[in-house]
Amino acid sequence: MRTNRNVSPAYRGSLYYLAYWSAIAVYSPFINLYFARLGLSGSQIGLLSALLPLMTLTVAPALSALADRRGWRVRILALALLGLGAALALLALPRSFGPIALLMALLAFVRSPVSPIGDTLVARMAARHRLNYGAMRLWGSLGFAVVAIAGGALWQYLGFRLMFPLATMLFVPVALGATLLEEGPLVERGARRPLREVGRDRGLIALLCATYVVGAALGMDSAFESVYVGHLGGGGLLVGVLFGVSAFSELPTMGYAAAIARRLGAPATLLLAYGMLALNYTGFALARDPLLLVPLTVVKGFGFGLYFVSGKRSENRGIAPEGSATSSRGVFERNNAGGSGADFGRLRKGGVDVLEDGNCYILYHKVIVIDERTLITGWYNCASSAERDNDDKLVIVDDRNLAHAYLES
Repeated sequence: MRTNRNVSPAYRGSLYYLAYWSAIAVYSPFINLYFARLGLSGSQIGLLSALLPLMTLTVAPALSALADRRGWRVRILALALLGLGAALALLALPRSFGPIALLMALLAFVRSPVSPIGDTLVARMAARHRLNYGAMRLWGSLGFAVVAIAGGALWQYLGFRLMFPLATMLFVPVALGATLLEEGPLVERGARRPLREVGRDRGLIALLCATYVVGAALGMDSAFESVYVGHLGGGGLLVGVLFGVSAFSELPTMGYAAAIARRLGAPATLLLAYGMLALNYTGFALARDPLLLVPLTVVKGFGFGLYFVSGKRSENRGIAPEGSATSSRGVFERNNAGGSGADFGRLRKGGVDVLEDGNCYILYHKVIVIDERTLITGWYNCASSAERDNDDKLVIVDDRNLAHAYLES
């Protein structure tokens, strides 16, 4: 397993998101407004905006599967980020639809695996080290917010073409930061959850369908929000402010999404997020003053923060994080991990996420947590002697709050 012990996992994940979303914020909120000012029509801008979802649907799964099987996740992510910077450098040159479409197709191709691979690497690293994924992801929102607001002010007065070389330069350190992420274990062809089994999981199918619909809405929002703001009379500064306000508003819900999900449950949390997003888009449709979009954007930020973190956690559970039919993690007492009969080495060699405890004391704690809900604990030793000879006891408790207390201890 690839690690960099000089930098903590929490810092690596946070740094990656901060750098990546700061670079994205240099151009993404403004690129369609730039195209509109070049004279491209709404249908042409729509076609350009459809390229990234199309590549994400067709190219990204194949690249992600290749990265999983070969252990090339970090390598492909870094190369994709460098390719994204190169495509942006070229986009500053053309002024007509044809050449722009070709370069946007290239940009969509190289960007398509970035979020699937990058988000999965950080989410699994968070699970592996028992970190708060939302707390790492919110640094991306913070960077996006600050850069989007600053970019809106700059590009309104300096012109939009400067955003392309600046974004290109920023993606170089982003690619370097991506190399700090942990590769994780390989995923064999037969280790993925079979598609027919996924199809029988009604809850997972409902989640994927809802994610598709909400993703389509967010995609249309990203594609046309800047153009819509211009239609209502706003300029580049207001576009940057709206994107920045939305990103700032994501911070509290991303940071507390896990706590909210524990209190409300994952389905109710996602429904709350969907309701916030629906309220925002309804308000956008009715607004006639561009300044009214600012408070509505706060609601969208709250909703997106909940949607992204809760949806990512639910998807990873449903489709088996770490690429196995079930996701298993464990902590072994360091002094006995290599002893006679211990399975630590065999589990680690098989790709199971197991760790040795890091303190100098004896770990005498026997506990199993299943699906973040069922707790099994007691003085029962998981050995044949406890099964045949000893009178060891254990208790099984079905309590989500108690299970989470053990996971966070």
